[in-house]
Amino acid sequence: RIPFFVLCLLMLSQPLAADDKRDAEEIVKLKLNAVFAVLQKNDIDQQAKKKAIDEIVTPMFDFALMAKLTLGRKHWSNLSAEKKEKFAKYDKLIEDRKYEKCIKLLRKDINKGVYEADSRFYLAKIYHDLELYPQAIDEYKIMLKEDTPQRSDIEIHLAAAYYENGNYKDSMDTLKSAVLKDPSNDRIFMYMAKCFSETNDSEKAIKVAKESVLINEDNVDSWQLLGKAYFNAKENDKSIEAYSKALKFKPTDSRIYLDMASSYMAEGKDDEALKMIEKAVILNPEDEDVLEEAKKLRSFLTADETGEGNA
Repeated sequence: RIPFFVLCLLMLSQPLAADDKRDAEEIVKLKLNAVFAVLQKNDIDQQAKKKAIDEIVTPMFDFALMAKLTLGRKHWSNLSAEKKEKFAKYDKLIEDRKYEKCIKLLRKDINKGVYEADSRFYLAKIYHDLELYPQAIDEYKIMLKEDTPQRSDIEIHLAAAYYENGNYKDSMDTLKSAVLKDPSNDRIFMYMAKCFSETNDSEKAIKVAKESVLINEDNVDSWQLLGKAYFNAKENDKSIEAYSKALKFKPTDSRIYLDMASSYMAEGKDDEALKMIEKAVILNPEDEDVLEEAKKLRSFLTADETGEGNA
C-alpha cells in the first residue's frame, strides 16, 4: 500500500507554488528512485517487492511537512503552532485512509468558524486529491466568494479542478482571471496549455506552454505539453526536442518515453521509437497502462514494416 500523500505528490498536475513544488519533488524523487530499484529486481517475488516498497515509502513521513505542502509554504508560515499541530493530525488521518473522519472534523471546524478559511482549503484539497472534483469546485468557489488572502492560489486550484472535471471553458475563464493577478506563475500557463490541448488548439497550446517553460524551465508538465502540442501540429522535430527537455528533469517517466516514441515514428525513425518503447517498459514493467501503450506502438511499427500500415 502506497500512502495517500505519495500518490498526491506524484500528481504533477497539482498547482503547488514553486518552493512547495521543489520540496514535494525532492521527496518524491528520492522515494521513486528507491522504488524503481526494487521494481527492477528479478531475484525477489512480488510479495517481497511490495514489502520492500512499503518500507521505503511508509515510515519516513513527516505529517507536519505534508500539511505544509497541502496548505502551501507561504500560508503555512503564518499559522499558529496550534493550527499546525491540528492540520498535521488531519494529515495522519488521511495517511491512515480515514477520509470520512477527517472530512467530518473539517466540516465541524468550518461550521464552528474555527480556522474557517484554512479548514475549507484543506477540505477542498482532500476532495480534489480524491478526485471528487464537483465537491472541490464548490469549496474553492466559496473561498473565492469570501475573498480569502490566498485568492490567486485558489483560482489556480479551482481552474485545475474544473480541468480535471472536463470543464475546460470554466477552467480557462478562471485562469484568465488568475493571470491578471499573478502573470509570472508558470502553473497558470501550464493549465492553459492543457485546456488548449484538450480543445485541439495546438497553436495556442504551443504559445502558452512556451510561456510556462520560459518562466520556469523546470516545469516538466509544460515541456510534455509543449511536446504534445508540437506533435499535434506535425512539428515532430520540435516535439522530440521538447520531450528531451522533459526527460532531463524527469528521466524515469515512462509516459514521456512513449510520447517521444510516437514523435519518432511520425518522423519515420522507427529504430529510435523502439528504443523509447523499450526504455518505458524497463522503467515500469508492471504498469498495465504502460504495457498496453507499448504494445500498441509496437504493433504500429510492425504494421509499417510489413506494409499493412499503408493499406
